[in-house]
Amino acid sequence: YKPFGKEERQWLVHPYMLKEYRNRWFLIARVGNNTGLSNIRLDSICGKIKNSSEPFLENDLFDQETYFNNVIGVTIPREQKPMEITIRIDSSSADYIRTKPIHKTQAIKKEFKNGSIQVELKLFNNYELKSTIMSYGPAVEVLKPKELREEIMKMYAIGAILYK
Repeated sequence: YKPFGKEERQWLVHPYMLKEYRNRWFLIARVGNNTGLSNIRLDSICGKIKNSSEPFLENDLFDQETYFNNVIGVTIPREQKPMEITIRIDSSSADYIRTKPIHKTQAIKKEFKNGSIQVELKLFNNYELKSTIMSYGPAVEVLKPKELREEIMKMYAIGAILYK
């Protein structure tokens, strides 16, 4: 396996499922005897895959039917629970997000006279969530939780410096 910017390594993996996200496939697996899951990009597997004489460890880590219920992408941060997120969507994108939800947990909580809406989501805070929020530009504002709002504000501030 050759991760971005790191040395090639060999792993013993116990594969449990494949998951696609944005045209990239991931193997959801236990690496060695770890008690956590890893998502392994298939396009980073190099060399030959060999059978192991080690016994296969059955999946006792997650329910494949519900594991990805509260996540955008494939990265579920360890030691974290899904957070209640409240966002305001400007009238310019409200109809779009109403008909093409950000995530299946999306619930419209308020509709304003100016056409904007307030939406709640229940998701893990990961890179893909922040990228999705940022993809709407100024049409989406994170209201809660405070830590996610501050992360997005910081990303905008750093990005704005690039365009000065």
